[in-house]
Amino acid sequence: MLTGRGSPQQPVNQLCRELERSGVLIRRKREDGLIGNYLRTPDLAASVYRVEVRVGKKELKDRWGIRTFADVDCIIGDVIRHALNDVRYLAERQGDSNVTRQRLDPP
Repeated sequence: MLTGRGSPQQPVNQLCRELERSGVLIRRKREDGLIGNYLRTPDLAASVYRVEVRVGKKELKDRWGIRTFADVDCIIGDVIRHALNDVRYLAERQGDSNVTRQRLDPP
């Protein structure tokens, strides 16, 4: 769960259903009654992927109007969806450790 038991999960479920329709995820009911989301691979346990979504304080406050944890609970799904739609790939082996100044790949 994204924000804990009893919290609204609708934005996450909408995104997962969309990923299932596009063939990325398999959604199955687990033994505990919740729906599990699994990456679609020949062997579901073959690969492990880690996704990190980072959104800064200025972005949360100015763009999304998030100022309290209650605001986070209401809108975080939309923030994550927007962040994942704005994926950018960086060229490998760059000397600058600040990712905001690195070259994109492909250019």
